[in-house]
Amino acid sequence: MCGEYKLVVVLTVFEQGWGRHNLRTYTIDKGVVFELVDEGGESGDIYLDVDDTGASENLIDSIWAEEDEYTIATNSQVPIGGYDLYDK
Repeated sequence: MCGEYKLVVVLTVFEQGWGRHNLRTYTIDKGVVFELVDEGGESGDIYLDVDDTGASENLIDSIWAEEDEYTIATNSQVPIGGYDLYDK
């Protein structure tokens, strides 16, 4: 069982109007959190601290949109507060 272990959080959330059953799945990959080794290392009570540094999904509190339709180019990103191709 030696090796690196990742933390992946999978949430299924009810969102009205989202798909057939109103369920949306979010996956948050926190990366490698700890490693089990056969020699050396630490023993006893070990506490893992997984922070939200650099995880933009943890920074969004709410989103409100003035428009109900936006035009975005393929393979592009629009930051929160940004504008689409027609300045909406």
